[in-house]
Order: sequence, then C-alpha cells, then structure tokens
Amino acid sequence: MYPFSPIQLIAQVQPPAGFVGFVDKLSRTSISSMVYLVAFCTLLRIFYFIYLNKTSKYQRGITHSFLKVVNELMDAFVYAIVVVFLLIRPYIGQTFYIPSPSMVPTLKVHDILIGTKYPYIVDNPKRGDIIMFRPPSNAHDVGTDAIDFIKRAMGVPGDIIEIKDGLFYLNGKRIQEPYLNESLMNNDFRLVNYNGDYIPLKVDGSFVNIDHRYTLKEDKYYIETLAKKYGKSVEELTEELIKLPPVAIPDNYYLAVGDNRNWSFDSRAWGLVPREDIYARGEFIIWPPKRFKSVRQEVN
Repeated sequence: MYPFSPIQLIAQVQPPAGFVGFVDKLSRTSISSMVYLVAFCTLLRIFYFIYLNKTSKYQRGITHSFLKVVNELMDAFVYAIVVVFLLIRPYIGQTFYIPSPSMVPTLKVHDILIGTKYPYIVDNPKRGDIIMFRPPSNAHDVGTDAIDFIKRAMGVPGDIIEIKDGLFYLNGKRIQEPYLNESLMNNDFRLVNYNGDYIPLKVDGSFVNIDHRYTLKEDKYYIETLAKKYGKSVEELTEELIKLPPVAIPDNYYLAVGDNRNWSFDSRAWGLVPREDIYARGEFIIWPPKRFKSVRQEVN
C-alpha cells in the first residue's frame, strides 16, 4: 500500500529556489509586465538622452560618462526584452521547470527543460513527443495549481491505446518504451465511448477507475462521480463500462501519459487533451548541466 496519491505528491513539491527559481519566474513573467518595463526604460532613456545632449562638452564629467554608459546598456536591455519576451517566448520557445516526479526517469524534479513552440504552430504533435499543455479543468478540481502540464503524447487521433499488465499496446501491437526503467503496475487501461463521452477506463479486476493503492475521490472520473452523472448505481455503471471495447482517439485530441507510469496524474485519470491546449514540445534538458541531453523519443 502506497501512502500518497499522485496529487499529494504534487502538493508536496516545493517551489524552486535559487538559480532554478529565478529562471522559472523569469520564464513565466507576463508579457504585460515586460511591456510596462520596456515603457519605463524607454522614458528613462528619453530623459537621459535629453540631459546628455543638453550638457556642453566642457561640463561633461564622471556623471555624464556614467549616464551615457547606463543609457547604452538600457538600450541593449530594451532590445533584449523585446526579442526574448515578445518574439522568442510566444513563437519560438521557453524554459519549463519540472516540479513533480511524473516524468521520471526522463525528467527529474528540478530539471529545466527547453520547449519549442514553433513546431506546433505549423504541425501537430507526434506520438512520443513530450508535450506542454494547459492543465484540464479536472486537474484544477483536485487542488493542483500547476500552470503547465508536461507529459508524453502516447496516443494521437485515430490510435487505439490499451494497457495490459502495465504494457502499452498501439492498435493491438505492443510498443517498446525504452525511456521506462521501472516495473509497471498491473492496472489495465483503455479509452471507451459511453453515450458519446470518451471515458478513460482503468480496470483493476472487477473494479473500474479505482486504484487500491490510494483512493483519488476528487478525480472527476472517479466511478462514483460517473455513476451520479449518468444516474446509475456504481454497480450498474461498472458492469456496463467493463464490457465496452476500446475505441480510437477522436480527431483533435491526444492521450498524455507520464513516463513514471505508477505515479503520474494523467489522461488515464482526467481524459484526453484538446489540440488547442497543447502549445510546446520538449527538446533539451539544460539544467542541471550534467543532465544536458535531448528528450526527443519516437514511439512506434
């Protein structure tokens, strides 16, 4: 029996501090804040420019030289802000801090990852991509305030994904996952269609969507909540769901699963990720330096 649920583990992760915390905060600074900063620096530059040009060359001293250097540095600073925060971050890429162990061993807690955005501006995610996306409302319902979710796209539109005895199957064929390094739990999984709703179905013997290592009662797809939604008893709904066959992932949706399969709060709990919520692809771990490497990995 495990003492913590994935949500409890997420809640225990402390905000980053030091250099990692500075990078994380900087990468999340709002564009509006940067615009205000640019406006303030521009006003200072105008003031310095007027002052420097009004001062005759016979009156120029240490103060004049100092302000001239400050003005030139501020000029470079403004250009850097414009390039990084108004061009690179919205359209090219940004850094992402890893706050939880859901992607271990590929990504460890406190890693800093570079994610690129331009690939998904011109194309769709590929199976095996590590994707950054806006957390589903279900995740916020259980108490996490994460700004980004980072998982692996294990299923793309048209895929039929199943987990049997902890092993992934794509369209009936087992797929290799070299990025995993631990024994997987035995819960089976499949996506089913129930009255037009696509439901992630975790099967444990005669139970569905109940993990006996912990009881995630807050999960929107927890069986009791489903039963209430459909006006059925838990027993009735369980009997109906467990008989349903797996279905293909619909257009414009993706199945996102953590590499740390035993301890990841992912699509197996809260469902599919809409395409419009996916905005970046993981590329390189850049911090700590000794872990610098590419995280690109195809899944076939």
